[in-house]
Amino acid sequence: MGGESFINAVREFADNILAMARPAGSPLFIDCLDGEKYSQGYQLLSGASRKFSLSNLAQQQHLIRMLVELTRITGDEKYQTAARDAIAFAFLNFSDSAGLLLWGGHGAIALPVHAVAFESAKGLRHELKCVYPYYEFMWQVNAQATQKYIEAFWNAHVIDWSRLDFSRHGHYQTPIGRVWDSVYSPDPVFFWGQGLTFVNTGSDLYYSAAALTHLSGLPKPLIWAKRLAGRYVETRQRPIGISGYQFSQCEKSQCNGPEIRGDRAQYQYAPYIPEGHLVYESTLFKPRPVVQRCQFHLAEILKDQGREFLQWASEELTAWAKVAYRPQDNSFLPMLTDGYSLEGFVIQRDGYFGPRGRVENAIFADADFLWVYTHAFRLVKSDLFWSMLRSMAAANGLGDVGKLPGAQVALEQKYSVADYRFIYCLFDIYYATENPIYLQAAADVAQTIIHNCFREGWFTSSEGRFVNRPEALAILRLGAALLDKEPGSPQAFC
Repeated sequence: MGGESFINAVREFADNILAMARPAGSPLFIDCLDGEKYSQGYQLLSGASRKFSLSNLAQQQHLIRMLVELTRITGDEKYQTAARDAIAFAFLNFSDSAGLLLWGGHGAIALPVHAVAFESAKGLRHELKCVYPYYEFMWQVNAQATQKYIEAFWNAHVIDWSRLDFSRHGHYQTPIGRVWDSVYSPDPVFFWGQGLTFVNTGSDLYYSAAALTHLSGLPKPLIWAKRLAGRYVETRQRPIGISGYQFSQCEKSQCNGPEIRGDRAQYQYAPYIPEGHLVYESTLFKPRPVVQRCQFHLAEILKDQGREFLQWASEELTAWAKVAYRPQDNSFLPMLTDGYSLEGFVIQRDGYFGPRGRVENAIFADADFLWVYTHAFRLVKSDLFWSMLRSMAAANGLGDVGKLPGAQVALEQKYSVADYRFIYCLFDIYYATENPIYLQAAADVAQTIIHNCFREGWFTSSEGRFVNRPEALAILRLGAALLDKEPGSPQAFC
Protein backbone atom coordinates (compact mmCIF):
# COMPACT_ATOMS: atom_id res chain seq x y z
CA MET A 1 0.00 0.00 0.00
CA GLY A 2 1.09 3.56 -0.69
CA GLY A 3 0.22 6.93 0.74
CA GLU A 4 -3.05 7.28 -1.16
CA SER A 5 -4.20 3.83 -0.02
CA PHE A 6 -3.50 4.69 3.61
CA ILE A 7 -5.48 7.91 3.34
CA ASN A 8 -8.36 6.13 1.63
CA ALA A 9 -8.56 3.51 4.39
CA VAL A 10 -8.81 6.22 7.04
CA ARG A 11 -11.30 8.13 4.94
CA GLU A 12 -13.51 5.04 4.70
CA PHE A 13 -13.29 4.68 8.50
CA ALA A 14 -14.27 8.33 8.95
CA ASP A 15 -17.18 8.02 6.52
CA ASN A 16 -18.51 5.07 8.50
CA ILE A 17 -18.25 7.08 11.72
CA LEU A 18 -20.15 10.01 10.22
CA ALA A 19 -22.84 7.66 8.91
CA MET A 20 -23.24 5.31 11.87
CA ALA A 21 -21.83 6.84 15.08
CA ARG A 22 -24.09 9.89 15.40
CA PRO A 23 -27.67 9.27 16.54
CA ALA A 24 -30.37 11.07 14.60
CA GLY A 25 -30.59 14.70 15.62
CA SER A 26 -27.23 14.76 17.41
CA PRO A 27 -23.82 16.08 16.32
CA LEU A 28 -22.14 14.00 19.05
CA PHE A 29 -20.31 10.73 18.45
CA ILE A 30 -21.07 7.50 20.30
CA ASP A 31 -17.85 6.19 21.85
CA CYS A 32 -18.52 2.55 20.96
CA LEU A 33 -21.04 1.12 18.52
CA ASP A 34 -21.09 -2.41 19.91
CA GLY A 35 -23.69 -2.56 22.63
CA GLU A 36 -24.36 -0.73 25.84
CA LYS A 37 -21.92 -2.58 28.11
CA TYR A 38 -19.58 0.44 28.14
CA SER A 39 -22.25 2.52 29.84
CA GLN A 40 -23.12 -0.03 32.53
CA GLY A 41 -21.00 1.69 35.19
CA TYR A 42 -22.83 4.99 34.59
CA GLN A 43 -26.19 6.36 35.57
CA LEU A 44 -28.17 9.37 34.45
CA LEU A 45 -28.09 12.47 36.61
CA SER A 46 -31.86 12.61 36.29
CA GLY A 47 -32.10 9.21 37.96
CA ALA A 48 -34.25 7.85 35.15
CA SER A 49 -33.72 4.23 34.17
CA ARG A 50 -33.17 3.87 30.46
CA LYS A 51 -30.71 2.39 28.03
CA PHE A 52 -28.12 4.71 26.56
CA SER A 53 -24.68 4.90 24.99
CA LEU A 54 -21.91 7.23 26.10
CA SER A 55 -20.40 10.14 24.25
CA ASN A 56 -17.23 11.47 25.87
CA LEU A 57 -15.30 14.07 23.90
CA ALA A 58 -12.32 13.72 26.21
CA GLN A 59 -12.02 10.14 24.96
CA GLN A 60 -12.40 11.20 21.32
CA GLN A 61 -9.37 13.43 20.87
CA HIS A 62 -7.70 11.18 18.29
CA LEU A 63 -11.00 11.18 16.39
CA ILE A 64 -11.21 14.98 16.44
CA ARG A 65 -7.62 15.33 15.26
CA MET A 66 -8.22 12.72 12.55
CA LEU A 67 -11.29 14.52 11.19
CA VAL A 68 -9.52 17.88 11.09
CA GLU A 69 -6.51 16.32 9.37
CA LEU A 70 -8.71 14.60 6.80
CA THR A 71 -10.17 17.91 5.75
CA ARG A 72 -6.70 19.46 5.51
CA ILE A 73 -5.39 16.56 3.42
CA THR A 74 -8.41 15.87 1.19
CA GLY A 75 -10.05 19.29 1.04
CA ASP A 76 -13.42 17.78 1.98
CA GLU A 77 -14.94 20.07 4.62
CA LYS A 78 -17.45 17.55 5.96
CA TYR A 79 -14.92 15.95 8.31
CA GLN A 80 -13.81 19.14 10.02
CA THR A 81 -17.40 20.38 10.08
CA ALA A 82 -18.47 17.26 11.98
CA ALA A 83 -15.71 17.79 14.54
CA ARG A 84 -16.60 21.46 14.85
CA ASP A 85 -20.31 20.72 15.33
CA ALA A 86 -19.61 18.23 18.14
CA ILE A 87 -17.37 20.63 20.08
CA ALA A 88 -19.66 23.61 19.56
CA PHE A 89 -22.64 21.56 20.77
CA ALA A 90 -20.77 20.47 23.91
CA PHE A 91 -19.67 24.02 24.69
CA LEU A 92 -23.24 25.27 24.31
CA ASN A 93 -25.12 22.48 26.06
CA PHE A 94 -22.76 20.60 28.35
CA SER A 95 -20.63 23.15 30.19
CA ASP A 96 -21.37 24.24 33.73
CA SER A 97 -21.88 27.90 34.73
CA ALA A 98 -18.11 28.44 34.93
CA GLY A 99 -17.44 26.86 31.53
CA LEU A 100 -16.23 23.44 32.74
CA LEU A 101 -17.05 20.80 30.13
CA LEU A 102 -18.90 17.62 31.00
CA TRP A 103 -16.33 15.02 29.96
CA GLY A 104 -13.39 13.04 31.27
CA GLY A 105 -12.92 10.14 33.63
CA HIS A 106 -16.22 10.27 35.52
CA GLY A 107 -18.74 12.17 33.40
CA ALA A 108 -20.15 11.83 29.89
CA ILE A 109 -23.21 12.52 27.76
CA ALA A 110 -25.88 9.86 27.34
CA LEU A 111 -27.11 9.31 23.78
CA PRO A 112 -29.61 9.45 22.24
CA VAL A 113 -31.27 11.33 25.12
CA HIS A 114 -28.61 14.09 25.50
CA ALA A 115 -28.59 13.70 29.28
CA VAL A 116 -25.80 13.94 31.82
CA ALA A 117 -24.34 10.56 32.80
CA PHE A 118 -21.81 9.95 35.53
CA GLU A 119 -19.65 7.12 36.80
CA SER A 120 -21.73 5.57 39.55
CA ALA A 121 -18.93 4.61 41.93
CA LYS A 122 -17.28 8.06 41.94
CA GLY A 123 -20.09 10.53 41.39
CA LEU A 124 -20.06 13.43 38.95
CA ARG A 125 -16.55 14.87 38.97
CA HIS A 126 -14.36 16.50 36.37
CA GLU A 127 -11.22 14.50 35.68
CA LEU A 128 -8.57 14.53 32.95
CA LYS A 129 -5.58 12.20 33.06
CA CYS A 130 -3.04 12.58 30.25
CA VAL A 131 -5.75 13.62 27.78
CA TYR A 132 -4.16 16.84 26.43
CA PRO A 133 -7.18 17.99 24.40
CA TYR A 134 -6.90 19.49 20.95
CA TYR A 135 -7.06 23.06 22.26
CA GLU A 136 -5.90 24.58 18.98
CA PHE A 137 -9.04 23.36 17.24
CA MET A 138 -11.28 24.08 20.23
CA TRP A 139 -9.96 27.66 20.03
CA GLN A 140 -10.97 27.84 16.37
CA VAL A 141 -14.45 26.63 17.25
CA ASN A 142 -14.98 29.02 20.18
CA ALA A 143 -12.03 30.92 21.62
CA GLN A 144 -13.98 32.45 24.50
CA ALA A 145 -15.42 29.10 25.60
CA THR A 146 -11.99 27.46 25.38
CA GLN A 147 -10.45 30.10 27.62
CA LYS A 148 -13.34 29.77 30.07
CA TYR A 149 -12.91 26.01 30.12
CA ILE A 150 -9.17 26.14 30.88
CA GLU A 151 -9.68 28.69 33.63
CA ALA A 152 -12.56 26.65 35.07
CA PHE A 153 -10.40 23.51 34.90
CA TRP A 154 -7.75 25.09 37.11
CA ASN A 155 -10.35 26.75 39.32
CA ALA A 156 -12.18 23.48 40.01
CA HIS A 157 -9.08 21.41 40.74
CA VAL A 158 -6.63 23.69 42.56
CA ILE A 159 -7.27 23.59 46.30
CA ASP A 160 -4.50 25.92 47.46
CA TRP A 161 -2.98 28.24 44.86
CA SER A 162 -0.22 29.39 47.21
CA ARG A 163 1.48 25.99 46.98
CA LEU A 164 -0.49 24.44 44.09
CA ASP A 165 -2.09 21.68 46.08
CA PHE A 166 -4.71 20.20 43.77
CA SER A 167 -7.03 17.24 43.36
CA ARG A 168 -7.41 15.00 40.35
CA HIS A 169 -11.17 15.39 40.85
CA GLY A 170 -12.75 18.77 40.20
CA HIS A 171 -16.18 19.86 41.42
CA TYR A 172 -18.65 21.23 38.91
CA GLN A 173 -20.30 24.60 39.61
CA THR A 174 -17.26 25.87 41.54
CA PRO A 175 -17.46 29.69 41.60
CA ILE A 176 -14.60 31.29 39.70
CA GLY A 177 -11.91 32.73 41.94
CA ARG A 178 -8.84 34.82 41.20
CA VAL A 179 -7.27 32.09 39.06
CA TRP A 180 -4.14 33.58 37.39
CA ASP A 181 -4.14 36.52 39.82
CA SER A 182 -3.77 34.21 42.83
CA VAL A 183 -0.76 34.51 45.14
CA TYR A 184 2.00 31.90 44.91
CA SER A 185 4.03 31.35 48.10
CA PRO A 186 4.95 27.67 48.05
CA ASP A 187 5.91 25.34 50.86
CA PRO A 188 8.71 22.89 50.04
CA VAL A 189 7.56 19.77 48.19
CA PHE A 190 6.40 16.69 50.10
CA PHE A 191 4.12 18.95 52.16
CA TRP A 192 0.92 17.55 53.67
CA GLY A 193 -2.05 18.67 51.60
CA GLN A 194 -5.65 17.88 50.79
CA GLY A 195 -5.20 16.59 47.23
CA LEU A 196 -3.31 13.87 45.42
CA THR A 197 -1.09 15.86 43.07
CA PHE A 198 -0.70 13.10 40.50
CA VAL A 199 1.28 14.13 37.41
CA ASN A 200 -1.25 12.55 35.05
CA THR A 201 -3.73 15.29 36.00
CA GLY A 202 -1.00 17.81 36.83
CA SER A 203 0.42 17.60 33.32
CA ASP A 204 -3.06 18.10 31.85
CA LEU A 205 -3.38 21.21 34.01
CA TYR A 206 -0.08 22.76 33.01
CA TYR A 207 -0.56 21.72 29.38
CA SER A 208 -3.88 23.56 29.27
CA ALA A 209 -2.47 26.76 30.80
CA ALA A 210 0.56 26.74 28.49
CA ALA A 211 -1.75 26.15 25.51
CA LEU A 212 -3.84 29.14 26.59
CA THR A 213 -0.80 31.41 26.49
CA HIS A 214 0.17 29.96 23.12
CA LEU A 215 -3.29 30.63 21.69
CA SER A 216 -4.21 33.90 23.38
CA GLY A 217 -0.89 35.60 24.07
CA LEU A 218 -1.87 36.09 27.71
CA PRO A 219 1.32 35.73 29.78
CA LYS A 220 -0.05 34.69 33.18
CA PRO A 221 -1.31 31.17 32.35
CA LEU A 222 2.17 30.14 31.20
CA ILE A 223 3.67 31.44 34.44
CA TRP A 224 1.35 29.14 36.37
CA ALA A 225 2.00 26.26 33.96
CA LYS A 226 5.73 26.49 34.65
CA ARG A 227 5.16 26.78 38.38
CA LEU A 228 3.11 23.59 38.41
CA ALA A 229 5.49 21.66 36.15
CA GLY A 230 8.35 22.92 38.28
CA ARG A 231 6.84 21.44 41.42
CA TYR A 232 7.59 17.94 40.09
CA VAL A 233 11.14 19.00 39.24
CA GLU A 234 11.53 20.12 42.86
CA THR A 235 10.99 16.53 44.02
CA ARG A 236 14.22 15.39 42.34
CA GLN A 237 16.85 14.15 44.78
CA ARG A 238 20.41 14.99 43.82
CA PRO A 239 22.44 13.64 42.21
CA ILE A 240 19.89 11.15 40.82
CA GLY A 241 17.51 13.65 39.22
CA ILE A 242 14.34 11.55 38.86
CA SER A 243 11.04 13.34 39.50
CA GLY A 244 8.24 12.05 41.67
CA TYR A 245 4.79 11.11 40.40
CA GLN A 246 3.39 13.70 42.79
CA PHE A 247 4.86 16.45 44.97
CA SER A 248 2.75 16.30 48.12
CA GLN A 249 1.36 13.90 50.66
CA CYS A 250 -2.37 13.58 51.19
CA GLU A 251 -3.57 13.34 54.74
CA LYS A 252 -6.98 12.01 53.65
CA SER A 253 -5.79 9.00 51.63
CA GLN A 254 -7.00 5.60 52.76
CA CYS A 255 -3.96 3.42 53.39
CA ASN A 256 -5.88 0.27 54.32
CA GLY A 257 -9.53 1.00 54.83
CA PRO A 258 -11.05 4.18 56.23
CA GLU A 259 -9.51 3.74 59.68
CA ILE A 260 -5.90 4.19 58.49
CA ARG A 261 -5.19 7.37 56.56
CA GLY A 262 -2.09 9.20 55.39
CA ASP A 263 0.70 8.65 52.88
CA ARG A 264 0.09 5.22 51.39
CA ALA A 265 3.73 4.54 50.51
CA GLN A 266 4.79 5.36 54.06
CA TYR A 267 2.28 2.78 55.25
CA GLN A 268 3.21 -0.04 52.85
CA TYR A 269 6.90 0.54 52.12
CA ALA A 270 8.59 2.71 54.74
CA PRO A 271 8.65 0.24 57.67
CA TYR A 272 10.58 -2.26 55.52
CA ILE A 273 13.15 0.06 53.91
CA PRO A 274 16.43 1.03 55.62
CA GLU A 275 16.63 4.38 57.34
CA GLY A 276 18.03 7.29 55.39
CA HIS A 277 15.60 7.08 52.48
CA LEU A 278 12.60 9.35 51.95
CA VAL A 279 9.65 7.05 51.45
CA TYR A 280 6.53 8.87 50.27
CA GLU A 281 4.18 8.38 47.37
CA SER A 282 6.11 11.32 45.94
CA THR A 283 9.38 9.37 45.97
CA LEU A 284 8.24 6.22 44.16
CA PHE A 285 9.56 5.99 40.60
CA LYS A 286 6.42 5.70 38.46
CA PRO A 287 7.49 6.68 34.92
CA ARG A 288 4.82 7.94 32.52
CA PRO A 289 6.54 8.68 29.17
CA VAL A 290 3.55 10.60 27.82
CA VAL A 291 4.27 13.34 30.36
CA GLN A 292 7.69 14.01 28.85
CA ARG A 293 6.23 13.88 25.34
CA CYS A 294 3.73 16.49 26.49
CA GLN A 295 6.62 18.68 27.66
CA PHE A 296 8.48 18.23 24.40
CA HIS A 297 5.34 19.23 22.51
CA LEU A 298 5.01 22.38 24.62
CA ALA A 299 8.64 23.20 23.90
CA GLU A 300 7.95 22.90 20.17
CA ILE A 301 4.85 25.06 20.05
CA LEU A 302 6.07 27.67 22.54
CA LYS A 303 9.61 27.88 21.12
CA ASP A 304 11.74 30.19 23.30
CA GLN A 305 8.95 30.52 25.83
CA GLY A 306 8.98 26.76 26.29
CA ARG A 307 12.69 26.11 26.77
CA GLU A 308 12.18 25.04 30.40
CA PHE A 309 9.90 22.21 29.26
CA LEU A 310 12.59 20.98 26.85
CA GLN A 311 15.19 21.13 29.61
CA TRP A 312 13.05 19.39 32.23
CA ALA A 313 12.02 16.56 29.90
CA SER A 314 15.57 16.03 28.65
CA GLU A 315 16.94 15.96 32.19
CA GLU A 316 14.29 13.44 33.23
CA LEU A 317 15.00 11.06 30.39
CA THR A 318 18.73 11.35 30.97
CA ALA A 319 18.24 10.37 34.61
CA TRP A 320 16.05 7.42 33.66
CA ALA A 321 18.71 6.23 31.22
CA LYS A 322 21.62 6.55 33.62
CA VAL A 323 19.99 5.32 36.83
CA ALA A 324 16.95 3.17 36.08
CA TYR A 325 17.37 1.49 32.67
CA ARG A 326 18.74 -2.04 32.31
CA PRO A 327 19.54 -2.86 28.67
CA GLN A 328 19.95 -6.60 29.24
CA ASP A 329 16.20 -7.07 29.51
CA ASN A 330 15.08 -3.65 28.23
CA SER A 331 13.52 -2.69 31.52
CA PHE A 332 13.34 0.06 34.10
CA LEU A 333 13.97 -0.89 37.70
CA PRO A 334 11.31 -0.17 40.29
CA MET A 335 12.94 2.15 42.79
CA LEU A 336 12.74 5.15 45.00
CA THR A 337 13.67 8.38 43.28
CA ASP A 338 16.94 8.45 45.24
CA GLY A 339 18.01 5.33 43.33
CA TYR A 340 17.23 2.73 45.99
CA SER A 341 16.10 -0.37 44.12
CA LEU A 342 12.76 -1.96 44.98
CA GLU A 343 13.15 -4.88 42.59
CA GLY A 344 12.08 -8.01 44.40
CA PHE A 345 10.54 -6.03 47.27
CA VAL A 346 7.65 -8.01 48.77
CA ILE A 347 4.74 -5.95 50.09
CA GLN A 348 4.01 -6.92 53.67
CA ARG A 349 0.73 -5.08 54.19
CA ASP A 350 -2.44 -4.93 52.13
CA GLY A 351 -3.10 -1.47 50.73
CA TYR A 352 -3.24 0.85 47.74
CA PHE A 353 -0.10 -0.51 46.07
CA GLY A 354 -1.28 -4.09 46.16
CA PRO A 355 -2.08 -6.99 48.46
CA ARG A 356 0.35 -8.51 50.88
CA GLY A 357 2.78 -10.72 48.99
CA ARG A 358 2.88 -8.70 45.76
CA VAL A 359 6.43 -8.46 44.41
CA GLU A 360 7.88 -5.37 42.75
CA ASN A 361 9.11 -6.30 39.28
CA ALA A 362 10.98 -4.45 36.56
CA ILE A 363 9.00 -2.38 34.04
CA PHE A 364 9.43 -3.47 30.41
CA ALA A 365 10.31 -0.54 28.14
CA ASP A 366 7.53 -0.90 25.57
CA ALA A 367 6.57 1.26 22.61
CA ASP A 368 5.49 4.07 24.91
CA PHE A 369 9.03 4.41 26.27
CA LEU A 370 10.57 3.99 22.83
CA TRP A 371 8.41 6.81 21.51
CA VAL A 372 9.54 9.28 24.18
CA TYR A 373 13.20 8.58 23.41
CA THR A 374 12.73 8.91 19.64
CA HIS A 375 10.87 12.16 20.33
CA ALA A 376 13.74 13.31 22.52
CA PHE A 377 16.36 12.39 19.94
CA ARG A 378 14.57 14.32 17.20
CA LEU A 379 14.70 17.46 19.33
CA VAL A 380 18.01 17.08 21.17
CA LYS A 381 20.20 14.74 19.06
CA SER A 382 21.84 13.21 22.14
CA ASP A 383 24.09 10.16 21.75
CA LEU A 384 22.62 8.82 24.97
CA PHE A 385 19.10 9.09 23.61
CA TRP A 386 20.14 7.30 20.41
CA SER A 387 21.66 4.50 22.46
CA MET A 388 18.42 4.19 24.44
CA LEU A 389 16.08 4.17 21.47
CA ARG A 390 18.31 1.70 19.61
CA SER A 391 18.18 -0.72 22.53
CA MET A 392 14.42 -0.32 22.96
CA ALA A 393 13.66 -0.65 19.25
CA ALA A 394 15.50 -3.96 19.06
CA ALA A 395 13.79 -5.29 22.18
CA ASN A 396 10.37 -4.32 20.78
CA GLY A 397 10.93 -6.18 17.51
CA LEU A 398 11.77 -3.30 15.16
CA GLY A 399 15.29 -4.54 14.47
CA ASP A 400 18.43 -2.39 14.48
CA VAL A 401 17.69 1.28 13.81
CA GLY A 402 21.40 1.88 13.23
CA LYS A 403 24.73 1.84 15.01
CA LEU A 404 24.75 5.54 14.18
CA PRO A 405 21.71 7.66 13.28
CA GLY A 406 20.70 6.73 9.76
CA ALA A 407 23.68 4.42 9.23
CA GLN A 408 24.17 0.64 9.34
CA VAL A 409 20.42 0.13 9.62
CA ALA A 410 18.98 -3.40 9.77
CA LEU A 411 15.27 -3.06 10.44
CA GLU A 412 12.86 -5.98 10.41
CA GLN A 413 11.18 -6.47 7.07
CA LYS A 414 7.91 -7.95 8.29
CA TYR A 415 5.87 -7.50 11.45
CA SER A 416 3.35 -10.02 12.74
CA VAL A 417 2.21 -7.63 15.49
CA ALA A 418 2.48 -3.86 15.20
CA ASP A 419 1.83 -0.92 17.49
CA TYR A 420 0.66 2.43 16.08
CA ARG A 421 3.26 4.14 18.25
CA PHE A 422 5.97 2.48 16.13
CA ILE A 423 4.81 4.70 13.26
CA TYR A 424 5.50 7.83 15.29
CA CYS A 425 8.81 6.41 16.54
CA LEU A 426 9.96 5.80 12.97
CA PHE A 427 8.61 9.22 11.97
CA ASP A 428 10.80 10.83 14.62
CA ILE A 429 13.90 8.99 13.44
CA TYR A 430 13.11 9.77 9.80
CA TYR A 431 12.75 13.49 10.46
CA ALA A 432 15.92 13.48 12.57
CA THR A 433 18.06 11.63 9.99
CA GLU A 434 16.24 12.20 6.66
CA ASN A 435 16.88 8.56 5.78
CA PRO A 436 13.81 7.25 3.90
CA ILE A 437 14.37 3.70 5.14
CA TYR A 438 12.59 4.66 8.35
CA LEU A 439 9.60 6.04 6.47
CA GLN A 440 9.33 2.80 4.52
CA ALA A 441 9.49 0.85 7.77
CA ALA A 442 6.64 2.99 9.13
CA ALA A 443 4.65 2.04 6.03
CA ASP A 444 5.34 -1.64 6.75
CA VAL A 445 4.02 -1.17 10.29
CA ALA A 446 0.91 0.56 8.98
CA GLN A 447 0.33 -2.23 6.49
CA THR A 448 0.48 -4.78 9.31
CA ILE A 449 -2.01 -2.78 11.40
CA ILE A 450 -4.44 -2.60 8.49
CA HIS A 451 -4.05 -6.32 7.81
CA ASN A 452 -4.61 -7.19 11.46
CA CYS A 453 -7.48 -4.91 12.47
CA PHE A 454 -9.11 -3.11 9.50
CA ARG A 455 -12.40 -4.83 8.78
CA GLU A 456 -15.31 -3.58 6.64
CA GLY A 457 -14.17 0.00 6.93
CA TRP A 458 -13.53 -0.07 10.68
CA PHE A 459 -10.41 -0.23 12.79
CA THR A 460 -11.61 -2.90 15.17
CA SER A 461 -10.48 -4.64 18.34
CA SER A 462 -11.73 -7.59 20.33
CA GLU A 463 -13.72 -5.12 22.43
CA GLY A 464 -15.67 -3.63 19.53
CA ARG A 465 -15.90 -0.71 17.12
CA PHE A 466 -14.67 2.44 18.84
CA VAL A 467 -14.58 5.79 17.08
CA ASN A 468 -11.40 6.93 18.82
CA ARG A 469 -8.64 4.86 17.21
CA PRO A 470 -5.13 6.30 17.50
CA GLU A 471 -3.82 4.03 14.77
CA ALA A 472 -6.14 5.70 12.26
CA LEU A 473 -4.61 9.11 12.97
CA ALA A 474 -1.08 7.68 12.77
CA ILE A 475 -1.78 5.97 9.45
CA LEU A 476 -3.39 9.14 8.09
CA ARG A 477 -0.34 11.21 8.98
CA LEU A 478 1.89 8.59 7.40
CA GLY A 479 -0.14 8.62 4.20
CA ALA A 480 0.18 12.39 4.01
CA ALA A 481 3.92 12.24 4.59
CA LEU A 482 4.39 9.62 1.86
CA LEU A 483 2.61 11.97 -0.54
CA ASP A 484 4.55 15.04 0.69
CA LYS A 485 1.29 16.59 1.89
CA GLU A 486 2.52 17.17 5.42
CA PRO A 487 5.72 19.14 5.97
CA GLY A 488 7.60 18.86 9.22
CA SER A 489 7.16 16.37 12.02
CA PRO A 490 3.88 14.84 13.21
CA GLN A 491 2.22 16.62 16.13
CA ALA A 492 0.65 13.65 17.86
CA PHE A 493 2.34 12.85 21.17
CA CYS A 494 -0.17 10.65 23.01
